[in-house]
Amino acid sequence: LAAEGHAKKYETAVDTGRLRNSISHATDDEAAYIGTNVEYAPYIELGARGKDGLHFLQKAASNHTAEYKRLMEDSMKNA
Repeated sequence: LAAEGHAKKYETAVDTGRLRNSISHATDDEAAYIGTNVEYAPYIELGARGKDGLHFLQKAASNHTAEYKRLMEDSMKNA
């Protein structure tokens, strides 16, 4: 959930809000996932037509590892 919030914050090119509203997360026993099913999301994430990508999903996943570690540790302590 924290990564989803960060991805929505990094996704700054908001026109209609469709992409931001489509960002979601899922978890299983081994990993957490953030993503979107919007068809143009890869172009925003990775760039296209000479424009740099925003890397909003990558940033959400990699720029907050200390926070995610702390959340996991807290969760395990409270389990």
